[in-house]
Order: sequence, then C-alpha cells, then structure tokens
Amino acid sequence: MVSPRFAGNPAFSRLFYSNWPMCLMATHVLNSFRVRNTDGASKWVEWAKAMLIRSLQQAKRFLKILFGFTLLVLGFVMFFTPGPGWLTILLGLGVLAAEFVWARQLLDRLKKQGARIRDTVFPRADRVA
Repeated sequence: MVSPRFAGNPAFSRLFYSNWPMCLMATHVLNSFRVRNTDGASKWVEWAKAMLIRSLQQAKRFLKILFGFTLLVLGFVMFFTPGPGWLTILLGLGVLAAEFVWARQLLDRLKKQGARIRDTVFPRADRVA
C-alpha cells in the first residue's frame, strides 16, 4: 500500500515499479515516522493482526490433525503390507494427543499394555528369584 503522500512523486513511482519489495519496506519505514492516527484505524490494524495470528494458528492446528490422521491410516495399512505399522500408529497418536483427549487416553492405554507385555516377556533380573 503506497502512502498518498508519496504516490505522486515520479522518483518514488519509478522505485516502486522497478523494485517493489524494497519499496514496501521503504514505505513501512517512512510511514513509521508519521504520527499515528488515533481514530479507529489503529484498532482495525490491531484487529487485523489478531485475526492473522488466529488464522495461522488454526491452519497449523489443521495441518497437525491432518498429519496425525494420515499417520494413523498409514499405520493401519502397514499391518497388511511390510512396514512398521505399530510405530507409525504410535507416532500418529502422539501427534493427535496434542489436540484430542481421546488420542491421549488411547496412547496412555497402549503404553501401559506395552509395559505389561514387556515385563511379561522380559522379566527384570531383580525380580527373578
């Protein structure tokens, strides 16, 4: 967005159309020296920043959920094809556990069952007597 104060200047227009990323940075620097308008414009800018941050957080959450369910599906497919199915399912549940309570509870239950099976198959040396 070009400030109206600089829009009519031919040197500024030449700079803008030849090197627009640098011009955007220059307009930001030039506009930062101006006195801020105290009406609703600054509130709108703050609202827009908050909405951008919220949108990025929602996009990150969506991608995390998509990645977790993708790992779960791949883990189930790997039961019937060669591959580390259990490991992939555990990784998928680990990713989903950050967002869903059911995934955390299922992951905790699988950990307890895994520890129980491990202790049955590989008994500890101090308990053997």
